[in-house]
Amino acid sequence: MADTDWRSSLTASERYDNIQNLTTAVAAGQSAFSIEKEAYNSARNRDEYEAACNPSRAAAQDAEPCAFPAAVDVPPDNDSDRDSDPGITIGPYKNCHYVASGVTAEVHRSETRALKVIVETHNIEPHDPHREAKILAALGAANAPNIIRLIETFRDQSQRFVLVFPYQPLTLAHVLDRAASPLPDPLTLDVGTGPYRAPETLFGNAAYTCAADQWAAGAMLAECVARPRPRALFASRAAHEDGNQLGLILSIFQTVGSPTPATWPEAAGWKIRPWEMYREFEGRTVVRDEPTSIRGIAGLAAAP
Repeated sequence: MADTDWRSSLTASERYDNIQNLTTAVAAGQSAFSIEKEAYNSARNRDEYEAACNPSRAAAQDAEPCAFPAAVDVPPDNDSDRDSDPGITIGPYKNCHYVASGVTAEVHRSETRALKVIVETHNIEPHDPHREAKILAALGAANAPNIIRLIETFRDQSQRFVLVFPYQPLTLAHVLDRAASPLPDPLTLDVGTGPYRAPETLFGNAAYTCAADQWAAGAMLAECVARPRPRALFASRAAHEDGNQLGLILSIFQTVGSPTPATWPEAAGWKIRPWEMYREFEGRTVVRDEPTSIRGIAGLAAAP
């Protein structure tokens, strides 16, 4: 099935990287630019595009079996505790034992079932247990993959709403604590939203840090204090429009000034260096008569 939205998530730096890969991989007389462009226009999804732009990688994946990370240890099951403690009764389920609590609910286990008991019903927006149950029921009816099936719902003796699922011994916390694999390297570049995206991700730097979040917080704070009315600090086209990232880069440079090797030395080692893309902009004053800078905008978030 064709995925018509995959092109909107493809960054300019990613296309540039694929052209560079093709330059070293294609035979003499072929154009890396034309091959990449043909793949971009004809591929039905992102996987087909990447396979066309990385023929050697695709061949290696076909030849080698997939490697999976080491299995995650399942936390010990305290059956002896349940045998010695009869637990409580929740609706038709007996021998229920407390597992954990959340914002709105408590989770209990009864043999092979997990019972999510809604214990808080006032001022819990945006939480909505009934909407959650409807969505899960619809996903179950559609046999959606990777979804824990909702078995049933009912009200217990105290008229509390209860959702029943198959009991799963692992939680996300267990997986993170016992994960054998480190964080992915490189990190994904599909982070941030519209005008709040940090410039390092726009230039394809997959070794970004929490500074990307600080940039987004600073841009949002600057938007909040803008006068005479709040407005986005940087102009950003819709994600599906061609050139949306290049337009955002241009808006950042026009607003806070162009970086240089002296003001942004970290970028000197990137494949695409920011100061090689546009003519130099001086930037302009945007907040409280204070000039901004490419390295200083995130400091707005920490300002008193």
